[in-house]
Amino acid sequence: MNLTTLHAAIILLTVALVIGIGIYHSRSIKSAAGYSVGGRSAGVPLVAGSIAGTVVGGGATIGTAQLAFNFGLSAWWFTLGSGIAFILMGLFYARRMRGTGLETIPQFLSLNYGKKAEELSSVISSIGILFSAVASCLPGIEIISSLSGLDPMISSVLLIVMVIGSTFFGGMKSASVGRRLIIVIIWVYIFVSGF
Repeated sequence: MNLTTLHAAIILLTVALVIGIGIYHSRSIKSAAGYSVGGRSAGVPLVAGSIAGTVVGGGATIGTAQLAFNFGLSAWWFTLGSGIAFILMGLFYARRMRGTGLETIPQFLSLNYGKKAEELSSVISSIGILFSAVASCLPGIEIISSLSGLDPMISSVLLIVMVIGSTFFGGMKSASVGRRLIIVIIWVYIFVSGF
């Protein structure tokens, strides 16, 4: 695929905008809690944007479309399962979790079911996050390789640098704002592509 100068400029502008938002929001981070849970100042739009941005990312859009092309409707389970899980978490766990002042679900489980539950849920959560990260990174690597013509290994390094740049500086708050921006960009691109 050959990129025009306009396409390359739009891609670079988008990446710079998302990373710039992360750097901008990093200035308001003053503590570990500020980094990991946004200082508990995130309202419903910020949290919902973060969750939606996590689910409606490269894995759910490009990745699911690619898998659906290869395997049919079975590719839909990741996106469908994520959506159902987030709805259940929002309905039954979010309010109770926020009220405890804890930062992670394993901490919450430890409080209610003991240290063994915390350890087990930490391992299970880590494995789930690893699978989710791989599912999100594979389409990203493919997109970068296809658009730039770069080797997949170099594309992997670029993706890692972009992810670190967009989340490292500002933690949860910058990731939330960045993911909401990405959703807007995806919708704008879909709308423009329709014409």
